[in-house]
Amino acid sequence: MLENSGKGVTENRRRTLAYAMSLVWLLFLSFPLLTAVYDDIPTASRILSILVTVAFAGLYAGSMIRHFRDPDRITDSVTWKTVAFIALLVAMCVTQLLLIGVDALSLVVFLVPTTVFLLTPRTGYIAGACVVVAILAASLLTRNLAILSFGIISIGVFFGCAGSVFLTKSAIDDSRVATQEAVLDERERVARDIHDVLGHTLTAIVLKSELAERLVEKDPIAAKHEIALITQLSREGIADVRSTVLGLRVRQLGVELEQARSVVREAGIDLTVIGEADDVDPRYRILFAWALREAMTNIVRHAHATHASITLHNHRIEVSDDGVGFSGTSGNGLRGLRERVEDAGGSLILTGGNDGTKVQVSM
Repeated sequence: MLENSGKGVTENRRRTLAYAMSLVWLLFLSFPLLTAVYDDIPTASRILSILVTVAFAGLYAGSMIRHFRDPDRITDSVTWKTVAFIALLVAMCVTQLLLIGVDALSLVVFLVPTTVFLLTPRTGYIAGACVVVAILAASLLTRNLAILSFGIISIGVFFGCAGSVFLTKSAIDDSRVATQEAVLDERERVARDIHDVLGHTLTAIVLKSELAERLVEKDPIAAKHEIALITQLSREGIADVRSTVLGLRVRQLGVELEQARSVVREAGIDLTVIGEADDVDPRYRILFAWALREAMTNIVRHAHATHASITLHNHRIEVSDDGVGFSGTSGNGLRGLRERVEDAGGSLILTGGNDGTKVQVSM
Protein backbone atom coordinates (compact mmCIF):
# COMPACT_ATOMS: atom_id res chain seq x y z
CA MET A 1 0.00 0.00 0.00
CA LEU A 2 2.85 2.35 0.85
CA GLU A 3 4.57 1.35 -2.38
CA ASN A 4 1.46 2.27 -4.40
CA SER A 5 1.25 5.59 -2.56
CA GLY A 6 4.90 6.33 -3.34
CA LYS A 7 4.43 5.50 -7.00
CA GLY A 8 1.35 7.72 -7.13
CA VAL A 9 3.30 10.64 -5.67
CA THR A 10 6.08 10.10 -8.22
CA GLU A 11 3.59 10.10 -11.10
CA ASN A 12 1.93 13.24 -9.77
CA ARG A 13 5.32 14.94 -9.67
CA ARG A 14 6.02 13.87 -13.25
CA ARG A 15 2.64 15.16 -14.35
CA THR A 16 3.24 18.47 -12.55
CA LEU A 17 6.62 18.76 -14.29
CA ALA A 18 4.97 18.12 -17.67
CA TYR A 19 2.40 20.83 -16.97
CA ALA A 20 5.11 23.24 -15.88
CA MET A 21 7.26 22.59 -18.95
CA SER A 22 4.32 23.09 -21.32
CA LEU A 23 2.84 26.14 -19.57
CA VAL A 24 5.99 28.03 -18.61
CA TRP A 25 6.19 29.25 -22.20
CA LEU A 26 3.11 31.36 -21.53
CA LEU A 27 5.59 33.94 -20.22
CA PHE A 28 6.43 34.70 -23.85
CA LEU A 29 2.92 36.10 -24.27
CA SER A 30 4.11 39.07 -22.24
CA PHE A 31 5.63 40.44 -25.47
CA PRO A 32 2.32 41.00 -27.29
CA LEU A 33 0.72 42.21 -24.06
CA LEU A 34 3.45 44.82 -23.47
CA THR A 35 3.28 45.87 -27.10
CA ALA A 36 -0.48 46.30 -26.91
CA VAL A 37 -0.25 48.30 -23.68
CA TYR A 38 2.69 50.60 -24.38
CA ASP A 39 2.91 50.98 -28.19
CA ASP A 40 1.17 53.80 -29.96
CA ILE A 41 -1.75 51.93 -31.51
CA PRO A 42 -5.46 52.75 -31.66
CA THR A 43 -7.44 52.01 -28.50
CA ALA A 44 -9.73 49.55 -30.27
CA SER A 45 -6.71 47.62 -31.61
CA ARG A 46 -5.09 47.67 -28.16
CA ILE A 47 -8.17 46.19 -26.46
CA LEU A 48 -8.70 43.60 -29.21
CA SER A 49 -5.03 42.56 -29.06
CA ILE A 50 -5.16 42.03 -25.29
CA LEU A 51 -8.35 40.01 -25.57
CA VAL A 52 -6.87 37.85 -28.33
CA THR A 53 -3.72 37.21 -26.28
CA VAL A 54 -5.66 36.24 -23.16
CA ALA A 55 -8.01 33.98 -25.14
CA PHE A 56 -5.06 32.38 -26.92
CA ALA A 57 -3.34 31.68 -23.59
CA GLY A 58 -6.48 30.08 -22.18
CA LEU A 59 -7.04 27.85 -25.20
CA TYR A 60 -3.41 26.75 -25.30
CA ALA A 61 -3.26 26.02 -21.55
CA GLY A 62 -6.52 24.07 -21.67
CA SER A 63 -5.36 21.94 -24.59
CA MET A 64 -2.05 21.09 -22.91
CA ILE A 65 -3.68 20.19 -19.58
CA ARG A 66 -6.19 17.95 -21.34
CA HIS A 67 -3.42 16.35 -23.40
CA PHE A 68 -1.20 15.46 -20.46
CA ARG A 69 -4.13 14.17 -18.37
CA ASP A 70 -4.77 11.46 -20.98
CA PRO A 71 -2.73 8.32 -20.19
CA ASP A 72 -2.98 7.21 -23.83
CA ARG A 73 -2.19 10.66 -25.18
CA ILE A 74 -0.82 9.67 -28.60
CA THR A 75 -3.69 10.00 -31.08
CA ASP A 76 -4.10 7.59 -34.00
CA SER A 77 -6.27 9.83 -36.18
CA VAL A 78 -6.85 13.50 -36.90
CA THR A 79 -10.37 14.68 -36.06
CA TRP A 80 -12.15 17.71 -37.46
CA LYS A 81 -12.34 19.17 -33.94
CA THR A 82 -8.55 19.14 -33.65
CA VAL A 83 -8.14 20.71 -37.09
CA ALA A 84 -10.73 23.37 -36.26
CA PHE A 85 -8.99 24.13 -32.94
CA ILE A 86 -5.60 24.57 -34.62
CA ALA A 87 -7.19 26.67 -37.35
CA LEU A 88 -8.69 28.92 -34.67
CA LEU A 89 -5.25 29.42 -33.09
CA VAL A 90 -3.77 30.22 -36.51
CA ALA A 91 -6.51 32.77 -37.12
CA MET A 92 -5.75 34.39 -33.76
CA CYS A 93 -2.04 34.57 -34.67
CA VAL A 94 -2.84 36.23 -38.00
CA THR A 95 -5.12 38.71 -36.21
CA GLN A 96 -2.32 39.62 -33.81
CA LEU A 97 0.15 40.06 -36.66
CA LEU A 98 -2.23 42.56 -38.24
CA LEU A 99 -2.78 44.35 -34.93
CA ILE A 100 0.73 44.62 -33.42
CA GLY A 101 3.19 43.27 -35.99
CA VAL A 102 6.37 41.27 -35.26
CA ASP A 103 5.77 40.74 -31.54
CA ALA A 104 2.77 38.59 -32.44
CA LEU A 105 5.23 35.88 -33.57
CA SER A 106 5.54 34.83 -29.94
CA LEU A 107 2.03 33.40 -30.41
CA VAL A 108 3.11 31.57 -33.55
CA VAL A 109 5.78 29.70 -31.56
CA PHE A 110 2.96 28.12 -29.52
CA LEU A 111 1.64 26.49 -32.69
CA VAL A 112 4.65 24.17 -32.60
CA PRO A 113 3.73 22.21 -29.43
CA THR A 114 0.03 22.44 -30.31
CA THR A 115 0.48 20.71 -33.67
CA VAL A 116 3.08 18.21 -32.46
CA PHE A 117 1.08 17.10 -29.42
CA LEU A 118 -2.50 17.21 -30.74
CA LEU A 119 -2.01 15.69 -34.20
CA THR A 120 -0.84 12.18 -35.05
CA PRO A 121 2.95 11.82 -34.67
CA ARG A 122 3.85 11.97 -38.36
CA THR A 123 1.37 14.74 -39.17
CA GLY A 124 2.39 16.64 -36.04
CA TYR A 125 6.09 16.45 -36.91
CA ILE A 126 5.42 17.82 -40.40
CA ALA A 127 3.07 20.58 -39.22
CA GLY A 128 5.41 21.64 -36.42
CA ALA A 129 8.38 21.71 -38.79
CA CYS A 130 6.37 23.84 -41.24
CA VAL A 131 5.72 26.40 -38.50
CA VAL A 132 9.45 26.55 -37.71
CA VAL A 133 10.37 26.91 -41.38
CA ALA A 134 7.78 29.66 -41.83
CA ILE A 135 9.24 31.72 -38.95
CA LEU A 136 12.81 31.23 -40.19
CA ALA A 137 11.79 32.12 -43.74
CA ALA A 138 10.13 35.30 -42.48
CA SER A 139 13.33 36.27 -40.64
CA LEU A 140 15.45 35.73 -43.76
CA LEU A 141 13.10 37.66 -46.01
CA THR A 142 12.79 40.62 -43.65
CA ARG A 143 16.32 40.35 -42.18
CA ASN A 144 14.77 41.00 -38.79
CA LEU A 145 16.76 39.77 -35.78
CA ALA A 146 13.65 39.72 -33.57
CA ILE A 147 11.94 37.29 -35.93
CA LEU A 148 15.14 35.20 -36.09
CA SER A 149 15.16 34.92 -32.29
CA PHE A 150 11.61 33.57 -32.39
CA GLY A 151 12.74 31.12 -35.07
CA ILE A 152 15.60 29.84 -32.91
CA ILE A 153 13.23 29.42 -29.96
CA SER A 154 10.77 27.52 -32.15
CA ILE A 155 13.53 25.10 -33.22
CA GLY A 156 14.25 24.19 -29.59
CA VAL A 157 10.55 23.86 -28.81
CA PHE A 158 10.04 21.61 -31.84
CA PHE A 159 12.80 19.17 -30.95
CA GLY A 160 11.71 19.07 -27.31
CA CYS A 161 8.08 18.33 -28.18
CA ALA A 162 8.94 15.86 -30.95
CA GLY A 163 11.26 13.99 -28.58
CA SER A 164 8.56 13.84 -25.93
CA VAL A 165 6.02 12.42 -28.41
CA PHE A 166 8.53 9.88 -29.71
CA LEU A 167 9.41 8.59 -26.23
CA THR A 168 5.77 8.50 -25.12
CA LYS A 169 4.71 6.61 -28.25
CA SER A 170 7.54 4.11 -27.78
CA ALA A 171 6.47 3.49 -24.17
CA ILE A 172 2.81 3.01 -25.17
CA ASP A 173 3.76 0.65 -28.01
CA ASP A 174 5.94 -1.40 -25.67
CA SER A 175 3.07 -1.62 -23.18
CA ARG A 176 0.64 -2.80 -25.87
CA VAL A 177 3.08 -5.42 -27.11
CA ALA A 178 3.60 -6.66 -23.56
CA THR A 179 -0.17 -6.91 -23.07
CA GLN A 180 -0.60 -8.84 -26.32
CA GLU A 181 2.20 -11.20 -25.37
CA ALA A 182 0.58 -11.75 -21.98
CA VAL A 183 -2.73 -12.65 -23.67
CA LEU A 184 -0.98 -15.07 -26.05
CA ASP A 185 0.91 -16.64 -23.16
CA GLU A 186 -2.35 -17.09 -21.26
CA ARG A 187 -4.03 -18.72 -24.25
CA GLU A 188 -1.10 -21.07 -24.71
CA ARG A 189 -1.16 -21.94 -21.00
CA VAL A 190 -4.88 -22.73 -21.07
CA ALA A 191 -4.51 -24.83 -24.24
CA ARG A 192 -1.59 -26.69 -22.72
CA ASP A 193 -3.39 -27.27 -19.41
CA ILE A 194 -6.56 -28.52 -21.09
CA HIS A 195 -4.53 -30.80 -23.37
CA ASP A 196 -2.64 -32.21 -20.39
CA VAL A 197 -5.78 -32.56 -18.28
CA LEU A 198 -8.04 -34.14 -20.87
CA GLY A 199 -5.51 -36.07 -22.95
CA HIS A 200 -4.90 -38.81 -20.42
CA THR A 201 -8.52 -38.93 -19.22
CA LEU A 202 -10.05 -39.22 -22.70
CA THR A 203 -7.54 -41.87 -23.73
CA ALA A 204 -8.40 -43.93 -20.65
CA ILE A 205 -12.13 -43.51 -21.33
CA VAL A 206 -11.73 -44.73 -24.92
CA LEU A 207 -9.75 -47.80 -23.84
CA LYS A 208 -12.20 -48.72 -21.08
CA SER A 209 -15.17 -48.18 -23.42
CA GLU A 210 -13.67 -50.63 -25.92
CA LEU A 211 -12.99 -53.11 -23.11
CA ALA A 212 -16.54 -52.78 -21.75
CA GLU A 213 -17.93 -53.35 -25.22
CA ARG A 214 -16.01 -56.61 -25.50
CA LEU A 215 -17.06 -57.73 -22.00
CA VAL A 216 -20.78 -56.97 -22.29
CA GLU A 217 -21.67 -60.50 -23.47
CA LYS A 218 -18.72 -62.46 -22.04
CA ASP A 219 -18.63 -61.01 -18.52
CA PRO A 220 -21.49 -58.57 -17.77
CA ILE A 221 -20.29 -58.00 -14.20
CA ALA A 222 -16.80 -56.97 -15.37
CA ALA A 223 -18.36 -54.82 -18.11
CA LYS A 224 -20.50 -53.07 -15.49
CA HIS A 225 -17.38 -52.43 -13.43
CA GLU A 226 -15.63 -50.88 -16.43
CA ILE A 227 -18.64 -48.68 -17.15
CA ALA A 228 -18.55 -47.48 -13.54
CA LEU A 229 -14.87 -46.62 -13.97
CA ILE A 230 -15.73 -44.70 -17.16
CA THR A 231 -18.28 -42.67 -15.18
CA GLN A 232 -15.70 -41.98 -12.49
CA LEU A 233 -13.08 -40.92 -15.07
CA SER A 234 -15.60 -38.60 -16.74
CA ARG A 235 -16.38 -36.91 -13.45
CA GLU A 236 -12.69 -36.55 -12.67
CA GLY A 237 -12.15 -35.02 -16.12
CA ILE A 238 -14.93 -32.50 -15.52
CA ALA A 239 -13.41 -31.63 -12.15
CA ASP A 240 -9.98 -31.20 -13.75
CA VAL A 241 -11.42 -28.87 -16.42
CA ARG A 242 -13.14 -26.83 -13.71
CA SER A 243 -9.87 -26.58 -11.83
CA THR A 244 -8.16 -25.34 -14.97
CA VAL A 245 -10.86 -22.72 -15.53
CA LEU A 246 -10.63 -21.64 -11.90
CA GLY A 247 -6.90 -21.18 -12.37
CA LEU A 248 -7.68 -18.93 -15.34
CA ARG A 249 -10.10 -16.90 -13.22
CA VAL A 250 -7.43 -16.26 -10.60
CA ARG A 251 -5.07 -15.03 -13.28
CA GLN A 252 -7.70 -12.79 -14.85
CA LEU A 253 -8.50 -10.91 -11.66
CA GLY A 254 -4.81 -10.67 -10.82
CA VAL A 255 -4.06 -9.29 -14.29
CA GLU A 256 -6.83 -6.71 -13.92
CA LEU A 257 -5.32 -5.57 -10.61
CA GLU A 258 -1.91 -5.12 -12.23
CA GLN A 259 -3.43 -3.30 -15.19
CA ALA A 260 -5.36 -1.04 -12.78
CA ARG A 261 -2.10 -0.17 -11.01
CA SER A 262 -0.43 0.58 -14.35
CA VAL A 263 -3.30 2.72 -15.70
CA VAL A 264 -3.69 4.89 -12.60
CA ARG A 265 0.07 5.27 -12.37
CA GLU A 266 0.11 6.70 -15.91
CA ALA A 267 -2.86 8.91 -15.03
CA GLY A 268 -1.14 10.25 -11.91
CA ILE A 269 -3.75 8.84 -9.54
CA ASP A 270 -2.78 7.48 -6.12
CA LEU A 271 -4.13 3.94 -5.65
CA THR A 272 -4.74 1.93 -2.46
CA VAL A 273 -5.44 -1.81 -2.78
CA ILE A 274 -6.84 -3.76 0.18
CA GLY A 275 -6.93 -7.51 -0.31
CA GLU A 276 -5.75 -9.82 -3.08
CA ALA A 277 -7.28 -11.82 -5.91
CA ASP A 278 -6.91 -14.98 -3.82
CA ASP A 279 -9.25 -13.47 -1.19
CA VAL A 280 -12.15 -13.63 -3.65
CA ASP A 281 -14.31 -16.73 -4.03
CA PRO A 282 -13.13 -18.43 -7.27
CA ARG A 283 -16.72 -18.43 -8.57
CA TYR A 284 -16.78 -14.64 -8.69
CA ARG A 285 -13.29 -13.74 -9.90
CA ILE A 286 -14.20 -13.31 -13.56
CA LEU A 287 -17.20 -11.13 -12.68
CA PHE A 288 -15.12 -9.02 -10.27
CA ALA A 289 -12.46 -8.63 -12.94
CA TRP A 290 -15.11 -7.11 -15.25
CA ALA A 291 -16.32 -4.83 -12.45
CA LEU A 292 -12.79 -3.69 -11.67
CA ARG A 293 -12.02 -2.96 -15.32
CA GLU A 294 -15.18 -0.90 -15.84
CA ALA A 295 -14.78 1.05 -12.60
CA MET A 296 -11.11 1.89 -13.21
CA THR A 297 -11.84 2.91 -16.81
CA ASN A 298 -14.48 5.37 -15.59
CA ILE A 299 -12.15 6.74 -12.92
CA VAL A 300 -9.33 7.42 -15.38
CA ARG A 301 -11.57 8.81 -18.12
CA HIS A 302 -14.20 10.79 -16.26
CA ALA A 303 -13.58 11.19 -12.52
CA HIS A 304 -10.62 13.64 -12.54
CA ALA A 305 -9.64 11.94 -9.29
CA THR A 306 -6.40 12.15 -7.32
CA HIS A 307 -6.94 9.01 -5.25
CA ALA A 308 -8.71 5.69 -5.80
CA SER A 309 -9.08 2.56 -3.70
CA ILE A 310 -9.87 -1.10 -4.39
CA THR A 311 -11.13 -3.41 -1.66
CA LEU A 312 -11.49 -7.15 -2.24
CA HIS A 313 -13.53 -9.49 -0.04
CA ASN A 314 -14.66 -13.07 -0.45
CA HIS A 315 -18.04 -12.09 -1.89
CA ARG A 316 -17.65 -8.35 -2.52
CA ILE A 317 -15.51 -5.82 -4.40
CA GLU A 318 -15.53 -2.06 -3.83
CA VAL A 319 -13.89 0.56 -6.05
CA SER A 320 -14.04 4.21 -4.99
CA ASP A 321 -12.46 7.55 -5.92
CA ASP A 322 -12.39 11.16 -4.76
CA GLY A 323 -13.31 12.63 -8.13
CA VAL A 324 -16.19 14.76 -9.39
CA GLY A 325 -18.83 12.19 -8.44
CA PHE A 326 -21.41 10.10 -10.28
CA SER A 327 -23.70 12.19 -12.50
CA GLY A 328 -26.65 9.81 -12.18
CA THR A 329 -26.58 8.62 -15.79
CA SER A 330 -25.13 5.17 -16.48
CA GLY A 331 -23.28 4.56 -19.72
CA ASN A 332 -23.25 1.37 -21.74
CA GLY A 333 -20.38 -0.02 -19.70
CA LEU A 334 -22.14 0.30 -16.33
CA ARG A 335 -25.43 -0.96 -17.76
CA GLY A 336 -23.66 -4.00 -19.16
CA LEU A 337 -21.91 -4.59 -15.84
CA ARG A 338 -25.19 -4.35 -13.93
CA GLU A 339 -26.72 -6.97 -16.25
CA ARG A 340 -23.77 -9.29 -15.71
CA VAL A 341 -23.98 -8.93 -11.93
CA GLU A 342 -27.74 -9.41 -11.76
CA ASP A 343 -27.61 -12.41 -14.11
CA ALA A 344 -25.09 -13.97 -11.73
CA GLY A 345 -27.44 -13.38 -8.77
CA GLY A 346 -25.56 -10.41 -7.30
CA SER A 347 -26.19 -6.71 -6.83
CA LEU A 348 -24.42 -3.57 -7.97
CA ILE A 349 -24.62 -0.43 -5.86
CA LEU A 350 -23.40 2.81 -7.39
CA THR A 351 -23.18 5.89 -5.18
CA GLY A 352 -21.72 9.31 -5.82
CA GLY A 353 -21.56 12.87 -4.63
CA ASN A 354 -19.22 15.78 -4.25
CA ASP A 355 -16.69 13.53 -2.53
CA GLY A 356 -16.42 11.01 -5.37
CA THR A 357 -17.95 7.76 -6.59
CA LYS A 358 -18.17 4.25 -5.14
CA VAL A 359 -18.93 1.07 -7.09
CA GLN A 360 -19.81 -1.98 -5.00
CA VAL A 361 -20.55 -5.46 -6.37
CA SER A 362 -21.84 -8.03 -3.88
CA MET A 363 -22.64 -11.69 -4.41
